[in-house]
Amino acid sequence: GLPLDQLPLGMWDTTISYNRTTALSYSADATDPADCVIAIEGCMDPSAANYDSMATVDSGGWCRPLSQGCMDNQESINFDADHTVDSGCIGKAPGCTNPAAINYNSRATLDDGSCKAALMGCGHPKAVNYDSAVTTHNA
Repeated sequence: GLPLDQLPLGMWDTTISYNRTTALSYSADATDPADCVIAIEGCMDPSAANYDSMATVDSGGWCRPLSQGCMDNQESINFDADHTVDSGCIGKAPGCTNPAAINYNSRATLDDGSCKAALMGCGHPKAVNYDSAVTTHNA
């Protein structure tokens, strides 16, 4: 058959049916093709993050609630892709993040490669086996 927008205008003596059963107003007894409303599934909740103003049929569970959190995956440590409203990002703080290192920084959130391992040995300057590089004196 002809597409709906190419049907001639006027009156008909016979019933014209619209065979697209996905239309919201589908009826086998339709007489005017302009009465058909195509079903567009989507989220119809205006307060949802994925609200679709063009939707004519509720998608049945596709609506996502607004969720606040960090959406900056480049400059923050608490990024979460599931958030829909950007807020509360915690910036990266470079430093040594290894608690076993002698220069451990508990406030560092991004390991910058500066960690220094402890060097065990004799750190007493008057000892015969003194080593100035020692960071941890063994007893």
